[in-house]
Amino acid sequence: MQVCERYGQRIIFPKRYAKADFCGSSGTLNFQTKVISGDDGTARPCYVSLVLAFLIAELVDMAAVTAVLPDVEACARELRATKRNTVKHNRGTHIFEAGNIRFGLEMRRLAMGDGGLAIHVLADIGGTPGKKYTEETELLAFDHFWNGAHYHYGPRNKNHRIYWDRTLVEDPLAWTLEQFEKGKLPAMIERAGYPGVAADLDVEKIASVLPAMKKQALDMWEQGRRLTGHPGLPLEPTPNLGAAD
Repeated sequence: MQVCERYGQRIIFPKRYAKADFCGSSGTLNFQTKVISGDDGTARPCYVSLVLAFLIAELVDMAAVTAVLPDVEACARELRATKRNTVKHNRGTHIFEAGNIRFGLEMRRLAMGDGGLAIHVLADIGGTPGKKYTEETELLAFDHFWNGAHYHYGPRNKNHRIYWDRTLVEDPLAWTLEQFEKGKLPAMIERAGYPGVAADLDVEKIASVLPAMKKQALDMWEQGRRLTGHPGLPLEPTPNLGAAD
């Protein structure tokens, strides 16, 4: 038997699974061992993952880790700058102005058939509103698809895409509208990478626009159900304006 002393515990495991074995193909073995802890020597069963954690901690060469960190950082920065999977959605067919942002509603359908109602949160990041050179940017996107419902933080910036857990959130559209009504937009826009836009939000204007926007969203939600059997889903595909290769 092999004994590993660490953190006041004696971990006992079969001798044939020595430390070296856990660094190779044996690292996924699924056997049980025992942890003996306390003065009374009470034995409790545990799984190999606990043994692995202790052994890996013992075997880590921190000097080697420190030496390679600059290369890891350089690679990560390059990937973030050149390989981000950003996307450029359509702005929507129904637009609701709300101060320095606007909401765009769209019935989306992907080529493979998934889709539903999308709510785009947009703002003019560059230029002057109303001028030809104004640069409208999508800050947030909420894709209430019938199969793969998800939302994006900064589709053209960070593009952090989060899928709703349908066990916990049965109705993603209701969840999205609730976040708007509870005043969560400033924090979400800031997380998307646009703190200046978040700081300039007119919360009273947004609150005044929400009832009409919500009514239109629910109408489009039901329209899709009548057309295709899925809420917010149109009959024909609606390609994005652009996406990363």
